[in-house]
Amino acid sequence: MAIPDYFYFILGVCLLVSFCVVVFYAKRHPNPHFRPKKSDIGLVSFLLLFVSGGVAFMTASAFDVDFDKEKMDKKMKDAKRAADMKGTSVESELGVDPGKGRGGDGSADGGEGDVPGLPSEVPKEFREIIGGGK
Repeated sequence: MAIPDYFYFILGVCLLVSFCVVVFYAKRHPNPHFRPKKSDIGLVSFLLLFVSGGVAFMTASAFDVDFDKEKMDKKMKDAKRAADMKGTSVESELGVDPGKGRGGDGSADGGEGDVPGLPSEVPKEFREIIGGGK
């Protein structure tokens, strides 16, 4: 797994924020008797280190999206070629019948309540409601 481009920059920002949080946590009470112990501060620092690393990795991965049009076109052509070799087309996997346009022919029997764009599994009553009660 490769490290994204801006990982170290975002990690530095997260560690700076974490350091400020740890200093605030260490000095949070004016009475020294009630301040957190060094072990508590160490535990919070350790946890914030891992949280900062995770946040930096996820944020840098989100910024590392490749929007190269040529690569995307090539991936689309490869996907279509793979689907054609498999014997199915992209349109049939999406539920579109290429011979009848988008949505098919309406109802299976072609009778009353025929509404274009609905699958044949839709009951006749619903077709009549949607079609305006033909």
